[in-house]
Amino acid sequence: GPEVVHDVGDGGRRLLDALAAPTTLAELAKVPFDPQLDREAELARLRSLGLIFEDGDRLISLILPHEAKPERLLQRYAPLEVVPA
Repeated sequence: GPEVVHDVGDGGRRLLDALAAPTTLAELAKVPFDPQLDREAELARLRSLGLIFEDGDRLISLILPHEAKPERLLQRYAPLEVVPA
């Protein structure tokens, strides 16, 4: 699909970095941000942009920290399974 670019700002970037791995809101509340960050406002903004995936009580950023080759993404997130013939 087409490339989509959002200016998430410094606070959004820091929050997305904290959500690089699946994290609960309770775990996120313990993450120190310097300078302070309005977590709820940033979460609401990032959610409205569709940049966070939520599964039950866990959240994860949908943003890659850097450009990645498609083969590496498939290898990491969709490992091939051997299916009996």
